[in-house]
Amino acid sequence: MDSAVEVYESLANGLKFDLLADVPRAATPIVAILSHKSRVPMVSPRMDEKEHGIRRHIDGLFEHGQRVLVIDDLITLADSKLAAITILEENGLKVTDVLVLIDREQGGVEALSRRGISCHCAFKLKSLLDFYLEEKRITTEQYERTVGYLQNE
Repeated sequence: MDSAVEVYESLANGLKFDLLADVPRAATPIVAILSHKSRVPMVSPRMDEKEHGIRRHIDGLFEHGQRVLVIDDLITLADSKLAAITILEENGLKVTDVLVLIDREQGGVEALSRRGISCHCAFKLKSLLDFYLEEKRITTEQYERTVGYLQNE
């Protein structure tokens, strides 16, 4: 967990934002830790309809016009990121950057770019697979099967 948080901190270095937002649920624990360490407040877009208490689309405190740094674990097609970003923007927040640990290289970064959003990735999946193969952590068969799957997905 500490290593992942350090990678996200490095990716965020130099970016301008007022709030951190998770893409529920995978990134929630890491964004909570980042928020605590950095003292940057966290908000969480609700991907489902809340059925009790105050029915809000975003959990957390925010002001109209604040800049939000969206964080998730990985990006494939960007569907969940775009859904979260839409909720944030519909509530008056601005999103220009997304952080992810892994880009599966299946079009998600390009989908965000078409919306004017920069995606900052720590690793590309193909590079990780190359490393695992070189280090003999996966077999040639596993490598080829995975690369084939990604290309046909």
